[in-house]
Amino acid sequence: MKALVLVARREIAERRFVLAAAAVASLLPFLAPLVPGIPASAGPMARAVVALTLSVTFGLSGSLLVGASVVGRELAERRLGFYFSRPLPAWALWAGKLLGGLLLVLASEAVVLLPASLASGRFPGLWGSTADTVALWGVLALPLLLFPLAWVSSVALRSRSPWLAVDFVLVPVVALAFWIPTRRLLGHGFAEGLPRLVGALAALFAVALAAATFGQLVGGRTDPRRGHGVQSLVLWGTLLAAALGYEVWSRRVVDPGVEGLVTAWYSPAGTALSWVYVSGTSGGSGHVRASYLVDLERRRSVLLPPAWGPLVSRDGTRALLSAWPDGFGSGAPQLVALDLAARHPASDPEEIAPAGGVTSYDLSADGRSAAVVSGDTVQVVRLPGVGLLASVRIPSAAESGPGGTRWSYEAGFLPDGKVRLLPRRRLWKGPAPDSPPAVPPPPILELDVAARRVSETGRYDIPPVSGGLWLAADGSGERLLVRAIPFDRTVWLLDARTGRRIATFEGAPDGKPGFSGFLADGRIVLLERQGDDRQVRVFDRDGREARSVPLGLRGPSVRVGPEVAPGVLPVAVEERSGNRAGREYRLVLVDVGAGRISPVKGDLRPALGGDWPWAVGLRSPVFPGSPASRLFLDADGKPVLLDPATGAIRPLDLR
Repeated sequence: MKALVLVARREIAERRFVLAAAAVASLLPFLAPLVPGIPASAGPMARAVVALTLSVTFGLSGSLLVGASVVGRELAERRLGFYFSRPLPAWALWAGKLLGGLLLVLASEAVVLLPASLASGRFPGLWGSTADTVALWGVLALPLLLFPLAWVSSVALRSRSPWLAVDFVLVPVVALAFWIPTRRLLGHGFAEGLPRLVGALAALFAVALAAATFGQLVGGRTDPRRGHGVQSLVLWGTLLAAALGYEVWSRRVVDPGVEGLVTAWYSPAGTALSWVYVSGTSGGSGHVRASYLVDLERRRSVLLPPAWGPLVSRDGTRALLSAWPDGFGSGAPQLVALDLAARHPASDPEEIAPAGGVTSYDLSADGRSAAVVSGDTVQVVRLPGVGLLASVRIPSAAESGPGGTRWSYEAGFLPDGKVRLLPRRRLWKGPAPDSPPAVPPPPILELDVAARRVSETGRYDIPPVSGGLWLAADGSGERLLVRAIPFDRTVWLLDARTGRRIATFEGAPDGKPGFSGFLADGRIVLLERQGDDRQVRVFDRDGREARSVPLGLRGPSVRVGPEVAPGVLPVAVEERSGNRAGREYRLVLVDVGAGRISPVKGDLRPALGGDWPWAVGLRSPVFPGSPASRLFLDADGKPVLLDPATGAIRPLDLR
């Protein structure tokens, strides 16, 4: 230890002029307030900015100059043998030179900052927990990285050994090896954890460089070429091993598996019975987002690119989704198709259209055609290959209605291959007014793909609406449930082709319908609040009320899932509890035909559903008894499968 201190003191003493120059530079910030044009009130800030700039300048330039001369120059001038002629351990020589040089550079930074900091009482910007403070300390700590970098660079350039060619080749290779996993993390939303990631990588490089300087001095001693060889082996070996570990870790973070998600949201992925879409966060801090398509029946998951709104064809062969090729929220999203029969579906997506202007899309039952509505145009393309089958203008979508609005249309394939277009949402040319005028919706349309012609088939038989419309179609696409947005007490049952009103459902006088949707057999269910209680109302296909089932459940919110068995609905009501933080749910299974209620033990809630129907696009999936209908979340938000007959619960295992 004594030898280490002696070497460090010698390094500082030989370059003490750096501290003298820093002491002189520390007086310059006090001249900043005297510069013409700077008001007196801004004087302290000007002094702080100049002091910080000079401090960073001394740190960066000093670490490069001192680091390059601490060993490299002595090797070139053959003066390093002086140290090895003494009874001095090689490790002490290395540690003394590294410690002495770093202390000299960091001390020069502190000398420049100290007078201005004392004058201000507390140097602005260097204290606190803001991102700017972290960035400032990061810049001031750069000598810890640049000093060993200058050391190894100086030795490499002065050695004139063949290892220099290896260095030049491996610099871009290692940079690419670290960039690929970093790009993967950023593409999956790692922005919040980026400062810590940058700090960890900087620390890794600093350690690798320090290890390389140790190898150079201890292994090479006074031989420049041998020292350069040892230095390169240690440096590149360490960095390549670290890059391999970084690659493995980044892949695990962005693809933790559905069971490894910290938080997750589940939704049905079209009318395929067993496919669900899962989007959540992974990693200990939950900064990385991961999205999956999960086939619960075949116990298979497909990692998606950063995406939203996936739609799986009924036969489960193809998926359509809006994806960001450059990561979440980065660049323009694209509407892409995935071949789910491929071994790695997401590795070769087919671009259908830029998704920025896409308002709706649908897949045919066999996954061979896609309908895309964009602005006032509907297109039908053939898959794979993205061959254009039809492209037709939607006349009523482009026309301005009362109040200066346009309407967007929801597209859905019909069994005969035609595409039905249902008006759904009002698009305002400017900011939406506080009290928009009520207007009648535009016509229902059908696209004949073979003839490439759009024709009107009817209009909604409902009063004018001031906002948009909420739509849900039954499994056959023949009937619609329609509600006006903002929601009121009324739900209309309409013929999907003509818009003819079949029935009108009014909510209770002191409430309004919450959940409303179709059962697999075509019956309609409405869940509504009646006083403090909730009840399920059941209607036949023609809208006649068949039964009302009081639930005897009270709570601030409710979740309704798809049928776990024909005619059996799971209903979970949130119950507030003072014993634990978070939410607790009480789950019951409601047999809407028999009017029977069966409680389920445990804190469970449906993974699919909520206050909205389990519909994707227009059609409600035919779910009864399928794995997707039996998917629930436990108290910790983890997915489990429920057996409605026995009440048995087992974890979801896709391995």
